[in-house]
Amino acid sequence: MRRVLTGNLTPEMSIARTIFSANGFPLLAAGTQLNDVYIGKLASLGINAIYVKTGMDNMIHVYDPVSERTRAEAIKALKKVFLEFAKTGKLRTDLISGHVNNIVDEALRNRKKVINTLDVRSMEDYLYGHCVNVCILAVLTAINMEYNELQLRDIGLGAILHDLGHMLVEKEILQKQGPLTPEEMAKIRKHCEYGFEPLRELRNISLLSAHTAYQHHERFDGSGYPRGLRGHDIHEYARIVAICDVFDAMTMDRPFHRAYHPHEAMKLITESAGKLFDPEIVAIFKRIVACYPAGDFVEMSSGEVGIICDHIKEAESCKTLALILLDKHKRPLVHAQEIVIKNSAEEIHRVLKDNDPLIQLCYKLNATESIE
Repeated sequence: MRRVLTGNLTPEMSIARTIFSANGFPLLAAGTQLNDVYIGKLASLGINAIYVKTGMDNMIHVYDPVSERTRAEAIKALKKVFLEFAKTGKLRTDLISGHVNNIVDEALRNRKKVINTLDVRSMEDYLYGHCVNVCILAVLTAINMEYNELQLRDIGLGAILHDLGHMLVEKEILQKQGPLTPEEMAKIRKHCEYGFEPLRELRNISLLSAHTAYQHHERFDGSGYPRGLRGHDIHEYARIVAICDVFDAMTMDRPFHRAYHPHEAMKLITESAGKLFDPEIVAIFKRIVACYPAGDFVEMSSGEVGIICDHIKEAESCKTLALILLDKHKRPLVHAQEIVIKNSAEEIHRVLKDNDPLIQLCYKLNATESIE
């Protein structure tokens, strides 16, 4: 399967992953063939991209550490908690802690897998999906830092609630497409305190979880907010969540910016290691995320064209496997050739856009029926 922008969907495509609403209801089930009505509905809901079948899915291995159902149930519960908090000021963390435990349990069982897909979310429900995804990323990072289960549940709860304070910021400011005024930026920056204050008063969560929400916009060089903390004065939970927060935000469409491809977001985060982010945690984070997810069509530096088919997580790195379908002259191969990409930054020239004619040429290739 591969991720395709809604604007590039066509009626002959079939859905590869069930699309859920933020209320946990399936909108369109996996296997559904798209038509103009469905495509229009997805666009009207503000769902900017979905996963579709490629016709080569038997050779593409997509394993995610946390299931779609677990994500969907966590998003549904979080939406209820956040909306009740915004309306009444009451914070029912008991309604979300069980879902954090489920995420931790699945992530521990699947600790050798990498994040291979981005979740599908609408613009309207962006916040809830974002918080759940940051939770998953933070828990996986912490597992690779040898956190114990209690620590995993604490950082998971802090991560899933890290943007609670956004519920008390005007929606018009959060969704503004143009530049923010200094007054609007000041209001947005208050969300860390808006979330921290109710969290610190609760007896059923760790104070460290509350500080995760408070400090997730602090930066390693002291340039962050709200207190301008630097280095190890920032709690480690918050240093982890800071990276996960930025990565997820960058790889999703927002009213004020287009989504970055995972490899673009990872490049920017890597370049900011030691400045904005803890360099040791960045190095660990790079091992849990597929910069080139399975299903991506890529043109290699050699000129060959192929599709990313698998990732193998190793102790210090994540190995990427691809099937080469077209030679350097863009001619179909008789047999698809499996290769190991050791240095994706040097070996991959570009990711093909959804409407690139080379993708259609790959689809017509019968060579994928056999591999050398």
